[in-house]
Amino acid sequence: MMDTRRNITLLGGSALALSLALSGCTTAEPAASTTTAIETPSSSPSATPEESASVGIVREYLAAIVAEDSASAWALLTPEAQSFYGGDPEVYASWFANDGVTSPEEASAFADVDVTETEGPEGAFTLVSAQTETAADAWIVRETDTGPLIDDAGIPTTGGSLYEWRNPSSGAEDSSESGAFDLQQPASLFFASPQSFDSDTPSTIGYPDTVWAYVDGDEVPAELGPASDAGRVFEVTSDTLPADGAPHALTIVWQVGEDSLGWRSTTTLLVP
Repeated sequence: MMDTRRNITLLGGSALALSLALSGCTTAEPAASTTTAIETPSSSPSATPEESASVGIVREYLAAIVAEDSASAWALLTPEAQSFYGGDPEVYASWFANDGVTSPEEASAFADVDVTETEGPEGAFTLVSAQTETAADAWIVRETDTGPLIDDAGIPTTGGSLYEWRNPSSGAEDSSESGAFDLQQPASLFFASPQSFDSDTPSTIGYPDTVWAYVDGDEVPAELGPASDAGRVFEVTSDTLPADGAPHALTIVWQVGEDSLGWRSTTTLLVP
């Protein structure tokens, strides 16, 4: 993996435009976050008494990815995440580790690092974040009728409402080499307007007008900038970031749509 969350080639038409600014977005009080050591168990990957159910299921998910066990990973996804693959585990298996989600190498690297848990808006989800010196990722754990499951659908290569990071310039999910983060500019993520694509394919990621931003698991303000025919603009200002010169993980989370319970996230590593 490169120096951010996931690695996939962004195919299809022109990219969406939406820019994140880490400055005064209308957000609730930042949710408190907690840090938990996540370790690969020698036997069962289920949660231990010292960790939450959210961390336990993420650990189980990472263990399945390391083992390249698509069936076990599939069982841990929400129905909304599964719908990205047409609800077909065989389609998921054919895309496994090549659809923009965490690769086996990344999952192995994240297995022994501390993770941070942050409650989402109004308790809609728990964000579990992990980071190394060269990579970062986060997983949305959501309570369902059958217990906690993970919203972690792949990255669409065609259709409307694609997105990509512009600062740093790492594409949708590390689809290109990321340059250094420009501290003089807001961190920026772009979503194209659905009307900017000549496609009948329904969007699987939505076209959000509100996003939630997290730096190293701590919620920070995110602002929706001026809209254009090409897309929307969100910005996250650099004065919200720790000024220590170290890499920091920035995760953006949004709801897929008003009629969907599903959420999506994208994480990039900000390297000054």
